Amino acid sequence: MRYAIVYLLKGKARGYHIGLVSEISKKFQLRNLNDCVMPHVTLKSPFEGEDIKIVENLIEDYSRRMKKVGIELKGFSDFDKKVLFFDFVSSSDAFEIQKGLINILDFAGLDMGEFDRKWKPHSTLAYFDNDYKFEEVKRYLSGGNPNYKMFFDNISIIKKLKDKWVIHKEFELK
Repeated sequence: MRYAIVYLLKGKARGYHIGLVSEISKKFQLRNLNDCVMPHVTLKSPFEGEDIKIVENLIEDYSRRMKKVGIELKGFSDFDKKVLFFDFVSSSDAFEIQKGLINILDFAGLDMGEFDRKWKPHSTLAYFDNDYKFEEVKRYLSGGNPNYKMFFDNISIIKKLKDKWVIHKEFELK
């Protein structure tokens, strides 16, 4: 089974994310990511696992010890004109939570990818296979400047079922 560990967006930011993904996917004939994954910020990149119970126990214990911290969804950015996303302004506390999570998962033997250790908190809006379409969408979004303050208040495990990611288990931070 394929899993990932994420922070799930909630409240108004979640609603805005879902609406904007639907809007740009329809307007620019892009894949609607709402059809395959919920709004989230990846904390640990996808991994294969048969027995997720060990990971569940580690995250449950870790989440009990962590306090929720403020984060802010603010503006748009991209990775090499291939991925357009909401950018996050995160406190050093949020980075410490993610770093601590990666350390306990690494100690437990999960393989760590390049982006697990070099975390860039973001929430993907669209993927692109050509620069022209990317520039069109970027221009369309240039008038907007989303700004949502929220709490980094959960660590969640999602799993992939066929072509869709679903919530496996959610752990709240204090």
